[in-house]
Amino acid sequence: MKNRKRILALVLCVGMLLTLAASAVFIISASGHVCSRKCCRTCDRVAEQIALLCSFALLGIAVRAVLTKVAALRACSAGNADVLKAGCTLVGWKVRLNN
Repeated sequence: MKNRKRILALVLCVGMLLTLAASAVFIISASGHVCSRKCCRTCDRVAEQIALLCSFALLGIAVRAVLTKVAALRACSAGNADVLKAGCTLVGWKVRLNN
């Protein structure tokens, strides 16, 4: 079961990377097009692709922030009563390490 989930996660990651790479290639290839500045479909598509890339970047930042917070909470509540008494801050960790 674990291998199935890993394979599925790997396939999804590869699919997402291919989507992002295709978006970047499209933006690069369409950057030198001749534009009439009036209802240009290419400019609309480039704007959509840039928005897609930005949304993936923001999603990645949000996921990273949540994972960092979860890891910090797990480290603080690892069952060390002394650490919890000192507080789960950098100062608390320093006080705990100096004792």
